Amino acid sequence: MTSPDPLDALYTERSQLIAALAVIYPSSIEDHEGDGYWDENWRNVIIIDLPTGQVSWHIAKDDLHLFEHVPRKQGRKWDGHDSPTKYARLARLHRDVFLPGNGMYVTQRPERHLEYFHDRWQEGTDDIS
Repeated sequence: MTSPDPLDALYTERSQLIAALAVIYPSSIEDHEGDGYWDENWRNVIIIDLPTGQVSWHIAKDDLHLFEHVPRKQGRKWDGHDSPTKYARLARLHRDVFLPGNGMYVTQRPERHLEYFHDRWQEGTDDIS
């Protein structure tokens, strides 16, 4: 659905990027649990389990068609992260997984990303929390 509101268009662009990330990593769309603060249009939450930790975003109903590949109501729970933590986890994903020279590349399977972090944790070379 196309909206004349420029802010809605920006959220749709953001949703397209999040949907691409959800293709690579385990994820699900869950119902927002909480205090009723969120408008009914924004009660869908995508939760993605990155090797660097969980990230999540509220997704507008109008953008749910972008997430047809994502399972619904799988029981994932928000781990309590805030926005700075979420974006730090994304930055670590880029720095520790996708940069050349570290043995990991974007074309490799997600299972390899988990193995990479597990191996670094076992070696004591990275705090993966």
